[in-house]
Amino acid sequence: MVSRGRPREIMVEARLLEAVRRLLAGSDYAEVSIGRISEVAGAGRAAIYRRWSSKPELVFAAVVHGTELDARRFDRGGLAADLHALIEHVVALLSTPVARNALPGLVADLQTNPEVRRGFRDRFLQAEQDLIAGILGRARSRGELGTGPLIDAREVHTHLLGMVWAEIFLVADNSAAPAVVDRVFRSVLSTLTTPGAKDAHAA
Repeated sequence: MVSRGRPREIMVEARLLEAVRRLLAGSDYAEVSIGRISEVAGAGRAAIYRRWSSKPELVFAAVVHGTELDARRFDRGGLAADLHALIEHVVALLSTPVARNALPGLVADLQTNPEVRRGFRDRFLQAEQDLIAGILGRARSRGELGTGPLIDAREVHTHLLGMVWAEIFLVADNSAAPAVVDRVFRSVLSTLTTPGAKDAHAA
């Protein structure tokens, strides 16, 4: 019975995520309610809350990513290549019209409820930080980060995400995505340069 029920559960989840994206294609975050999502998806509210504990979690999962990330897609054999692939992916995700309609309101919503914010951070932001920690760990094992103190993945995550957010939602100068990727990439990579590498360039 479990094997027959599982595909149905997957289909319900897919309908809910698609309903969010459809609604956000023409509305902003504040206008998209749990009730409306339930109606468009043809699924009850209970189906939503079995999977996500809050509207921000559901919307983020639909627009950006779920709680599990595929780290293999960002393993390109070197720190620069790994970082570039990750930043390119983040910029592409946050630049979509649906993300632009959703994310400012979602972030504002998180600020009003500390408990929801903590759950969101633990489920989604931690997954992102773990992915970055994997990139840094691989780079360190290849000798790209030297043997000094470990670099804090949380700091790298904040640097990367903060720059992308500012470029897309604050600066908003209509820069093409490759230009945004390049600026963020150069800034983040420069902070990871080892003292030895800096000395070599100076010489």
